[in-house]
Amino acid sequence: MAATYQSSITMPARFAPVSREEMTYLDGGAWFSFTRQDAINFGINLVNNAALVLGSFSLSMGVKALTTAVKTTGSLAGGLGQVAATVAGFNGWQIAAMAVCGVCAAYYAVVQISQIIALVSAVADTVKQVYDATLQSQQGVPAAA
Repeated sequence: MAATYQSSITMPARFAPVSREEMTYLDGGAWFSFTRQDAINFGINLVNNAALVLGSFSLSMGVKALTTAVKTTGSLAGGLGQVAATVAGFNGWQIAAMAVCGVCAAYYAVVQISQIIALVSAVADTVKQVYDATLQSQQGVPAAA
């Protein structure tokens, strides 16, 4: 019976063709590498996730403020008037912060809508494929895989 070895063989350092210091340089840190591309990806993900979180929060707070104003005044026009009166009392920094939150809320809404559209499209494609395969099998034609 022949003995086969399926994994790598670990040899002692004295059998290595390079010195111990160079071996440490070659092998050490291989589990952790942080390149410029990794830093760029981290920054992009950080900004994207921060915008999504701020957008989600802003959208929910905006909806809550509007529904509270509508409940307080009893009509949609009165609620919008109350919100407009509140915004009219804002200073420049508050308006700028509201604009940033509004942009993040719009970004969050667009991302959510695009994900829903992609999901519905994928489900519709799968249903269509299953329907076509069922039709082909009922007609006696072998279905293509």
